[in-house]
Amino acid sequence: MLNPATGTHSLDPFHRFHPFHGIGQARWLEPIGLAVVIGILAFGLCLNPVQAAVPNGSTDKTWQLDDAWGQPYAFPDTDKQVHVLVFWASWCPYCHKLMPEVEALYQQLPQEKVEFLAINAWDSADPEAFMMEHDYQFPVLVHGETIAPLYGIKAVPEVLVFDQDINIVYRRRTGQSAREVASAMAEKISAMLQPKSVQAVAPAKTGVSQSSASLTEDKSGEDDQEAATMAEVLSDFYAFAEPQGNAIAIQQIPVQERDHYLWLDTRSAEKYRQGHIPGAVHMEWREVYDRRGELPHDREIILYCSGGVVAAQAMMGLKLAGFDNVHTLAGGYRRFVEYEQQRQQKKKRGKPQSSPK
Repeated sequence: MLNPATGTHSLDPFHRFHPFHGIGQARWLEPIGLAVVIGILAFGLCLNPVQAAVPNGSTDKTWQLDDAWGQPYAFPDTDKQVHVLVFWASWCPYCHKLMPEVEALYQQLPQEKVEFLAINAWDSADPEAFMMEHDYQFPVLVHGETIAPLYGIKAVPEVLVFDQDINIVYRRRTGQSAREVASAMAEKISAMLQPKSVQAVAPAKTGVSQSSASLTEDKSGEDDQEAATMAEVLSDFYAFAEPQGNAIAIQQIPVQERDHYLWLDTRSAEKYRQGHIPGAVHMEWREVYDRRGELPHDREIILYCSGGVVAAQAMMGLKLAGFDNVHTLAGGYRRFVEYEQQRQQKKKRGKPQSSPK
């Protein structure tokens, strides 16, 4: 075919449709343009993969993955009433927002009734190191991309909640914020953990008092009321207006006033031995609520962990128990160490040089 731009013939029958047709001297742009197009297509496939719809309902999928330490784990644990799968990756920005919410929910759940698994997928980083860095406690499985197709999952994040019969009762909707996802998870899980008698009588918050009135005549009624109350607390956890509302930054507290506070280290005993805020009392987060009788109501208490998430759960338990003098340390012990290092460096820089004699 005759190329009108160059006066030469081309063997390309689609020459006139070429994206650079007529540019002539700028044919060096062709490989660059091709690379850009390929890059855009690849980028789009990574960020916006087609999500295969998996209908809610029964599934007979069973599988096995290794945990972060190389030990095999078989799903599902048939002794549990509820099963939760959270697919994530350390490079995923949304996952960084979702994981603290997931950790907060995990700490509130009765682990003897709920199988909760965070499944790392499409990730070349070390998931164990990521979990330790952020002080997350929930169980982690690796190489989740090998089982993701069973649920039509082609990208992270993804969240699935199953009932005892492995029916999918919740799946994350596109566009939901991390807080909305966690709230929806809490609502579904709490509903499945409630006794059937309480679900029938008390579907809403106002129903808790109704169930109390109708079930007070026998001991089982008291158990049902307690279960309903705990389910309501679990659902209300994510209605908390500002999760950082009770957090205090270390720089807000003058050094000379630190002794005015009771510092409560909620990390493990091993981490406490390795280093802690001077004068801090150790009480692992799991023990805080049960040992609340040892804590004062007339002195401000600051709870801290490695990063802030676990301490927030312990603080929530104390607030539910009537403590209005509790706070968390923003950024946890890591932030305290960083601040102290910066403070000491400033002191050294500001120290006057001694004059020579």
